[in-house]
Amino acid sequence: LEKRFPESKTWNDEYKTRFYSTAYNYNFTASKEKIVEYMNKSYFPWGTFNDKVKYNYGDIAWYYFQNDL
Repeated sequence: LEKRFPESKTWNDEYKTRFYSTAYNYNFTASKEKIVEYMNKSYFPWGTFNDKVKYNYGDIAWYYFQNDL
């Protein structure tokens, strides 16, 4: 991702963590605009086609990054 989006080298830790984790969970070959769009969505771990509780993958990644778990 750093090669595809060289500007990511200047992003703060939170934005980079959320962007990279969303790209991983959504589609790392997607456009930057699409990844950013999905950064605010909650589909993990079940996807979109059920009524189970879903979480934002970027929130999970950022939580673990902050807590060094």
